[in-house]
Amino acid sequence: MAQHPLDNLIRKVDAKTPATEDGQIVMINRKTGAALQKKPSSWQFWKQDEVGYYLVFSGVSVKQEGLTYDIDDFKNDRTISLQIDYQATCLPGNEEQVVRALYDDSPPSVMLENKIISWVRAFMTRWQKEFLDEIIDNYPDKIEQLQNNMEQRAEREIALSIQFRLTSNIQLPESLPIGPLEFPVQVTDCPNALNCQVTGELEVLDKKIAHNRRDKLEALVKREIQTYMARRVTLHDYYFGSDEQLIPWAKKHLDEVLASQGRKVERLFLEREKPPFNNDILKVIKEVNYTMHERSEPITIVNTLQMELQNAAQYVTAGAPKLESWVQKELDNIIPKVLFGTKYIDLLLSFKPREAEIKNRMTARAESIGYSLWILLSVPNLEPLELLKNFDIDVPGTLFPTKIDQAEVKLEISVTARIQNLKDIEKYLNQQQDVKQLMKEAILNETRRFLRAVEPEDFYIRFSFSPDGEKGVEQKLIDLLTDKLSDEFKATVIKVDLKRLNTELADRLRGLEASLPCKFGFKVNPLTGGEQITFFGKFQVDGVDPSGWYQFQKRKSSLEDIRDHIQEAAWQTLETFSSEHLEFKWYEEQESLKEATAHIMQQSATQAFGVAIRILNFGRGITEYEKKQGELKRKLEQEKLLRLERELLNKQERQTFDSELKQLAKKSDKKRYEQLLQKREEMIEDGLIDDADELAELEAEILDKNKKTEDDKPNEDELLRELNALENARPKQTRSQELLTRITQNEKALPGTTPTSKVESLPKHETVKDGQPQTEEYIEDVEVIRVNKSAQFPQPDDDEPDKPFK
Repeated sequence: MAQHPLDNLIRKVDAKTPATEDGQIVMINRKTGAALQKKPSSWQFWKQDEVGYYLVFSGVSVKQEGLTYDIDDFKNDRTISLQIDYQATCLPGNEEQVVRALYDDSPPSVMLENKIISWVRAFMTRWQKEFLDEIIDNYPDKIEQLQNNMEQRAEREIALSIQFRLTSNIQLPESLPIGPLEFPVQVTDCPNALNCQVTGELEVLDKKIAHNRRDKLEALVKREIQTYMARRVTLHDYYFGSDEQLIPWAKKHLDEVLASQGRKVERLFLEREKPPFNNDILKVIKEVNYTMHERSEPITIVNTLQMELQNAAQYVTAGAPKLESWVQKELDNIIPKVLFGTKYIDLLLSFKPREAEIKNRMTARAESIGYSLWILLSVPNLEPLELLKNFDIDVPGTLFPTKIDQAEVKLEISVTARIQNLKDIEKYLNQQQDVKQLMKEAILNETRRFLRAVEPEDFYIRFSFSPDGEKGVEQKLIDLLTDKLSDEFKATVIKVDLKRLNTELADRLRGLEASLPCKFGFKVNPLTGGEQITFFGKFQVDGVDPSGWYQFQKRKSSLEDIRDHIQEAAWQTLETFSSEHLEFKWYEEQESLKEATAHIMQQSATQAFGVAIRILNFGRGITEYEKKQGELKRKLEQEKLLRLERELLNKQERQTFDSELKQLAKKSDKKRYEQLLQKREEMIEDGLIDDADELAELEAEILDKNKKTEDDKPNEDELLRELNALENARPKQTRSQELLTRITQNEKALPGTTPTSKVESLPKHETVKDGQPQTEEYIEDVEVIRVNKSAQFPQPDDDEPDKPFK
């Protein structure tokens, strides 16, 4: 595949490449350069490496672009880059001559382009000075001269017909450069001479270069620029006017003058003298201290100004003062005159008219030096004025008492507010009171008064919302503070943020509530005898009982303390129950005992620690009696199952045997019967069994052994008798049913408590006698057995089920 366009005209090939319809194979001796008419013989193998093979296409034209040659023009400090594009053709009959001219180790395309570059180099060696001197003014002729020279050498040296197209990077000038010209100018409103520099280009309208007229054109441009500046440009425009403002007018003026000279301004640049001052907008804040007879300390008037230069000539005429010093001096002079005789309250409530007067006087002074005053804000630096903007009142974390003594809560308060009109608080301002401090004290007093009537439970549980749909503590307090500040100070309250902070009480409660459910477990010996029973379950602290805040604050208890106490209370009560009620077997019995136990545990937790707990699950372990009972029942069931299997198997075998006999009899097939008899005789003959009598005795013995084995196993009747005996051996207890009913249904409860458990079936009790909560024993007619302090209560193992035993 051709890699270079010239490969489509001539390229190297190997000895096996045949000639084509359009291409001719040319062989050449690479040592001598002579064309060969035939290949060397195979026995002349040493000559085969000396032969080169070329495929040449005559009558084909190929194009190549992009060949470059750089000419160094040292005199003019430039490089002229020539791009050489060509189209080559081999005329028929010139194939051998082309190959002799281009054969080499390199491809023919490389050889040809090397020759082209050598032709250009040879031409430049001889004609470069003349070529470079005249290429600008006589560009087409010089390019054509080089092209002709190259085409002649191609035809003469390599027998190729080549047409060349030469282009260069030379830009033919179409304009005349002007400048740089430096000369003085004057402007309309200033007599002082100013420097100016002009550069540009004049378009040649008739396409002729007239170097001999350049001096006259430059003098004309200089004179007309001076005339234009003196008639049309001010000092302010000269210093600060943009090129977009000045140059279009200057070009228009010059075009009118240069039209008669066959020229037109193509580009124009004006470089002006830098101004000795800038025209940036002046933004300054200046303070002026003013002393009133009502106050010993001076009042600071803060002035914010923005000024801009409008007339540079006027500013120069005024002496170009330093602006910031000038502003300070003028304000120090104007403000005391305007504020003379003003009272303190007037500065707060009616300063606007005085601010307008200060601005009017300052505007007139600024215009006198060529400046315009855009903005002037004068504000007394008085703290009450900050109340007109949004301000914050922060109350850091503060302890507040609640409805229950010693149950304090901690609250952080942040209020954002604004006073719309200082006249609304004029009574405070006249006395020069700190309004923000007064508002902070009002916030503290209102918060303290409100929280005095709040239950601790409401503060911790119903702070943000209330389950009954009423406003939470937070919103109630926000409304109170908003109304208080609005009524007393006419303030617009933008927002009130309340943040509960941790106290020791809150941290302890949060720790208990966040704990994982706690396991409990204990063993009970029924009062009237029976097996020891293990009970276990889990409980969780839900919060503080409404009546238990005092006790909760008083007792710093852990989850383990609560567990030990409630399981002891449950143990004391359940030891008075009979085994038949403790060993519940039905869901209803379990729920009844669970309610009673949960009731005891919850009231005990509230009474001792002030907390409300929830029993998550409650169950018991299996007794030894129940284990034995279960084993007997399993054996009985297995015996029944085996008996049924034997009966079914015997029935199936008899049915199968009878069916076979019937089939044998029906078919009169005695062969099988005879085979069985024959087999029996063979066993006797082989000595396996001596005779038929011995066989009978053996069968009888086997039958007898099977019968004895069956007799040794306990049958169903024996298992039932053993199970009934086990049940009758247990003592019958009925005493605890009355106690269980009284605990779960009676209106009596632990003294001074109200259950708050989430077990819905638990009734709420409150026992009062003679107007006082009862602290006496709460179980009538039953002797309460106190637990030994050294008694240990087993905790359920991790592998014990969490769900109640059913």
